[in-house]
Amino acid sequence: MKTSDDIHSKLIHSKYYDIRTSEITSTKVMSIPSLIRLFMESAMLHAIELKVSVWHLESQQLSWVIRRFSLTINTLPKLGDQIQISTNPSGNDRLFTYRDFILKNDLGEVLATASSSWIMINLASRKRTTLPMYIQNLLKPTNQFKHQPRTMGKWPLGEILIKSQNFDVQYHQLDFNKHMSNLYYPEWILEPFGAKWLKTYQLKSMDIVYKNECQYADKINAQLFKNDTFHFTHRILKADGIEALVAQTRWG
Repeated sequence: MKTSDDIHSKLIHSKYYDIRTSEITSTKVMSIPSLIRLFMESAMLHAIELKVSVWHLESQQLSWVIRRFSLTINTLPKLGDQIQISTNPSGNDRLFTYRDFILKNDLGEVLATASSSWIMINLASRKRTTLPMYIQNLLKPTNQFKHQPRTMGKWPLGEILIKSQNFDVQYHQLDFNKHMSNLYYPEWILEPFGAKWLKTYQLKSMDIVYKNECQYADKINAQLFKNDTFHFTHRILKADGIEALVAQTRWG
C-alpha cells in the first residue's frame, strides 16, 4: 500500500543539469529562452513518468496546452554551473491545472522560480475539454501542496509603443500539437529590446498569457510597450490582428 510520502515523492520531479555552451549568452550566463526550455523539458519528463504526457494521451485525441507562465529570476547560472530543476503539479481547479518550477544551484540556493497554468484540449476540435477522471484523481493530492504565487488577471498595455518586429513561424518551431511551440515565444518577446539592452540589464520577471495558436508560416508582429524605465508590456499579433499572447517583463 502506498503511503502519502510515496505519493508526494512521485508527484515531484528533480533532475540535475550542467549549463552547456549552447545555453549561454555572449556574457556566459544562461539565456532566458534556454532556462525556459529546461523548465519545459523537466515538465515533459515528469509527465512521461506519470504516464500523462502528450504521447500517452494521443490515442484519446487529448493534449496539454499552456495558458500562463510566470517566471521570477534572482540570479542566472553561468557556463559550467550544475543546477537542479524541480517541478511538480501544484493543484487544479475548474479552469486550470497548475505546475511549479524551482531552479537551485549546487549550494541549494534558489536562483529562479516559475508557476504555470495549463488546460487540456481535444485535438480534433482544438477546444478545451475536461480532464479524464484518472488524471483528476492523480492530481487531487497536489491541491494540498504549497505552491508558487500565481499571477491572475490582466494588465493594461503600456502607453508608448517603442518597437515592433516581424517574424515568421518556421517549420522547426512547431511542436507535437502541430502549432508554434511555447519554447520560442520568449525569443519573440525579448528580441525587440535589441542587443545593447539585453547585454546591460537582467530580466527579473516575465509573465506570459498565451491566448491563440500560431501555425506554420503565420506572419507575426511582436510589439514592445514601455510602462516605465524597467517595466514593459509585450503583445504578439498574428497578421489578422488576433493576439497570440500578451506579456509583461521587469528588469534590473
